[in-house]
Amino acid sequence: MLRTTRAIAVLLCTLFVADTVFCQSSDYTFNAPNVDGDERVVATIQFDNLGGNVGGFSMGVCSTPSLVLPVTAEPGSDVVAVNPDFVVIDLEGGGVTYGMIVDFMSVEVFPVGFGLEVLDIEYSMLGAPGEVSPLTICTLGTPVVLPWVVVEMVSITPTTTAGSITIVATDPNPHPPIDPPPTGSGDYSFELPTFAADERADVTVLFDNGGSLVRGWSMSICSDENDLYPISANMGADTVALNPDFWIAEAYSDGVLNLCLVSFLAGVVLPVGDDLEILDVEYSLVGPVGSAVEIAFCDTVGIPETDTLLVEDLEPIVPELVNGLITINSQDSNPPGVPPHSGSGGGGGPIDPPTSSDLVMDAGNHSIDVDPATGAANFSVDLLFSDASGATITQGFSFGLAHPETALQATNVVAVNALAALAGGVGPDYFEATLFADGVTLGTVYSFLGAETITIDAPASLVSVAYQTNAAELIGFSDSVDAALTWTETLGTPLVTNIFISAGVALDPAEIDGNVELNPVAPVAASQVPFRRGDANNDGLYDIADTIYLLSHLFESGAEPPCAAAADINADGGLDIGDPIFALTGLFDGGADPSAPFAACGVEPNPDRLPCDEFDNCP
Repeated sequence: MLRTTRAIAVLLCTLFVADTVFCQSSDYTFNAPNVDGDERVVATIQFDNLGGNVGGFSMGVCSTPSLVLPVTAEPGSDVVAVNPDFVVIDLEGGGVTYGMIVDFMSVEVFPVGFGLEVLDIEYSMLGAPGEVSPLTICTLGTPVVLPWVVVEMVSITPTTTAGSITIVATDPNPHPPIDPPPTGSGDYSFELPTFAADERADVTVLFDNGGSLVRGWSMSICSDENDLYPISANMGADTVALNPDFWIAEAYSDGVLNLCLVSFLAGVVLPVGDDLEILDVEYSLVGPVGSAVEIAFCDTVGIPETDTLLVEDLEPIVPELVNGLITINSQDSNPPGVPPHSGSGGGGGPIDPPTSSDLVMDAGNHSIDVDPATGAANFSVDLLFSDASGATITQGFSFGLAHPETALQATNVVAVNALAALAGGVGPDYFEATLFADGVTLGTVYSFLGAETITIDAPASLVSVAYQTNAAELIGFSDSVDAALTWTETLGTPLVTNIFISAGVALDPAEIDGNVELNPVAPVAASQVPFRRGDANNDGLYDIADTIYLLSHLFESGAEPPCAAAADINADGGLDIGDPIFALTGLFDGGADPSAPFAACGVEPNPDRLPCDEFDNCP
């Protein structure tokens, strides 16, 4: 009887959801704990699953950024036990976002029970003893992650209970401590060969990976430029196959440095195996014939000097190191130019210290239309940087920008234009933004090796800040509201300063504050665009690519679907984790096709659901 009652409840929920009235069910509850934070504390989010058939869920977990700071977040023990097909966790300025799918094929579901441990978050205490930060299940992130539980491919709003963190003692080191890497791990080794060569030598660096969670490595390989020197360094065969998210190698007269990050996502790691070919180096042999010259792992190549280590999960490990020897049978008859020495700053040449600067940070003035019926709007602000002298070569910058929390909330900070184009489109080596209730901070370093710079001249945007309005404060407003954007040095721990870096010198820019004018303007109803439901990526097909596209959008800040109605695959009036689950079940497990319009192009039958702004594959 209980099972039948819940089945009817899910059916009724589906009917209401079809008219964009989302269900809330007391059968599913996320619970935030009440904990005491003595410098640091782990808060475990629990889940009461009384209804069963849970295929996945998502949530945000919010706290007060000025009081507590999330520093790590991991799946809870009950999530680990089910070994889900998809997990993504992101630390946001105001908390943590989390999404999980148990089984892409909808065969396995999350267990029924009370107090299931689904998320462990470690917090650093920033506030004073006695202060209390609320801990709530919330809506957070860009794109926005909402609290959802997916039951039989229907998205249901769970009930939630709030908790709190009471600060007992302030964390003296609010960032995660960095311990010296342990040495000599027998699970891993880097190896250089010993052999004889004529004129030039091709050296392949081998890696024995006996562990399972290697996310990247760095290394220096030293040599004597009087006997041989590297003239090129390229990916080894196994690194090419890996297609890493970040990779760089530089050749110097005294050696080679190499850095590799397998993936920015924690779930992607280096394959286990012996003799993995990770780096190929070509050397020019210029020393005495018959001499045996050492090539050795070291920690001294580059500026800053590059350590030889690997990253196991998030921990640095020094592997076993096997050095090599090259016996010179004959000298290089046509040696190329010697690479720059480490002192040249990564091969890009030294930057002369600036003698003067007319750098300017300008927040700009912006006009945004807001529907007074909802008070809600999302928009982005491009920050302008300029230099009247047109000659300042910059290597990085940082800033704090405040806004009134009564009107705005910052949701994201991204690099754009010249900053995003660094390193062939990879972007800067370091880009760390923090979102606060009343502002944002950013610190960026273009290149740790000094190889990338930006010359500031005519006004140009390097950074875009995304905001959403505080809808509750603006519902029904009739007069324009001004929200000041103010440069500040009062945000962050430690406080972030407004500076540019040039040749290692900090330059203070002039600061021009800005403003966002929020205007009450009712939206004009958009014309209906024909579409086919399920074609989320707008390529004319309904296949697994649409599922991957949606997962990227929902949990990895991927592109927004051009036609939201087409991406609403389960036709429940929202874009959430239920849509990719519906698609995977239909495509691979005999589930239903999306509802009309699917077989042929058509318009959304319910005008109150998601709109379609653009669709290229219908007449």
